[in-house]
Amino acid sequence: MSKKNIKASFYSKEPLDNDTIQLVGWSGNHWDDISYFPKNYQFGLVRQGKGEFKVGENNFHIASGQLFLIHPGKVHSGKPDFENGWTVDTITLKANFVYELFNNSQPVFNDTVVTNTYLKNTFEKAFGLLSNFEVTFENESNLFLLITELFKDVSTTSTEDGFKANNEAIERAIDFIKNNYKNSFSLDELADKAFLSKFHLLRIFKKKTGLTPYTYQTQLKLNEARKLIFQDRTLTEIAYELGFADQAHFTNTFKKYANGANPSDLLKTAISFNFQE
Repeated sequence: MSKKNIKASFYSKEPLDNDTIQLVGWSGNHWDDISYFPKNYQFGLVRQGKGEFKVGENNFHIASGQLFLIHPGKVHSGKPDFENGWTVDTITLKANFVYELFNNSQPVFNDTVVTNTYLKNTFEKAFGLLSNFEVTFENESNLFLLITELFKDVSTTSTEDGFKANNEAIERAIDFIKNNYKNSFSLDELADKAFLSKFHLLRIFKKKTGLTPYTYQTQLKLNEARKLIFQDRTLTEIAYELGFADQAHFTNTFKKYANGANPSDLLKTAISFNFQE
């Protein structure tokens, strides 16, 4: 094997300005024959090429479109096909962050290599959000729920208690949103009111209500907007009163949750929209 034929490139990025979540990727055909003992969780997607993946004493063939899943303590190594190489992107999640997300339970992956279109699409959404991440209430809500979805169908947890919703905590969060839905507030503020970590709050809020906290707040705004529209208030007035950045922000949000309909369509058709996530 000639050294001139060996090629590799590598990147690492921390979207949240800490090591809680990392994006790590590499491409090429280089293999250093080193086994890694991870302390964190890892979801990896092979975007191009193929190779072999070794976990413990088990070898797996892996190719483009497949994902590999690693949890803490699983010694592993990867060997790309030398002729064609591979390109891989991963989302690495710090173990204590994952434990907190699952209420101090430890998820354990059921498989190592999976071919699952839904999981792949969820990975792509999470990866895309993280690639240009900006900390907002909406982005944090979406991110942590996407991460929960990544674990949902491919892992079990060490305790059942990690999946029990705290009804009183959710009621405190709902009351806070109802009383403040016209105002801006952060996910940290909402979690403080519920006396939960924001990771655990997001997971059990969605389980309890079927919505993210951000979507719950947005639907309250849009239901109020519907009333104001029938009071002949202008869209600019409504946007200002409900805490939208401007009329365009209000209109775009309305269309997103009303299947493309404009606010003015309410007056034209008298349709009572059910705003959806």
